[in-house]
Amino acid sequence: MPLSESLLYKYESQLRRIEEHREKNAEKNIKRIYEAIAKDLREFVSEYYASYAQDDVLSYEILYQKGRYARFLQEVVDRIDKLEPEIFEELTGLIDETYRACYEGMVKAVEKAKNAEDLKINLSGVQSVRPEVIKEATENPITGLTLSDRLEKHRAEIIYNIKQAIGIGLQNGDRFSTMARRISQQCGFSYGKSITVVRTESRRVRERAFNDSAIAIDDVIKRGSSGLIGIKIWRTMKDEIVRPQTRYKTKSGYKRGKTRRNAPNHMKMEGQTVLTNEKFDLGGGVKADAPLQSGVAGHDINCRCYASHAWVTPEEYTRLTGKDAPVN
Repeated sequence: MPLSESLLYKYESQLRRIEEHREKNAEKNIKRIYEAIAKDLREFVSEYYASYAQDDVLSYEILYQKGRYARFLQEVVDRIDKLEPEIFEELTGLIDETYRACYEGMVKAVEKAKNAEDLKINLSGVQSVRPEVIKEATENPITGLTLSDRLEKHRAEIIYNIKQAIGIGLQNGDRFSTMARRISQQCGFSYGKSITVVRTESRRVRERAFNDSAIAIDDVIKRGSSGLIGIKIWRTMKDEIVRPQTRYKTKSGYKRGKTRRNAPNHMKMEGQTVLTNEKFDLGGGVKADAPLQSGVAGHDINCRCYASHAWVTPEEYTRLTGKDAPVN
């Protein structure tokens, strides 16, 4: 019996909902960490204002004259570093668990949909994911950067941006209330960038896990006598902000924006069907094993697309793709 897209869809959808819930929990935890960073920095800066400010004004000149400027900036960095490892741990934990759950969940989905004892036995060896496989998948370099590289780059950006915000405040001779607002705003901005990383990375790993698992399952099915062909189908959210569309907020509500010329186009990707071990063609020479796997920022960052999977007969394959069925 073929494993149609509709047959597997409900199981894959359940897995995605579970992982989206996990993603939301990580976002809440990271928000808590950034709130703690902002609170700690405000309290620290208030101590400097109490000790060195003149008429509630603290400036670069005042700290330099007191011989405290370099120490002040180093203390800012140290306080960010004290809590930043929690963000790193939250992200890596989310990504590792997402990969494991989606890889093994895909196998279980096929077992439930197929309901064949011989297939269950053959798939038993696919279910367990070795730690080294998870590490390789989650650290998979994109545009030359591993996950650790990207998180370290993100950490450096956070430190630079907060130091810059405080530095501008010192150059302007801000009062404490203004400086505290600068710190809160910059921590909020850094939190927003972290959430982009969380969403992009968790979805990237989710789609990587589904794809890796589907390839392993396909190898098992090919060794059998069913003659089924593994395929994957690119799916979008089918709403008004699927690339290249944009939406922005105005006083009268949200409006759809104009699209950039030659912008990544995922609307045209809807329904593109390829073999399980083939790559999707996004155009312009860009190809990907799955959504968020292209290595091109314009295609991957904050992408909400996903791939669904199926195992079909040669006749169904030809009907869906217009191509002759491959010979195993």
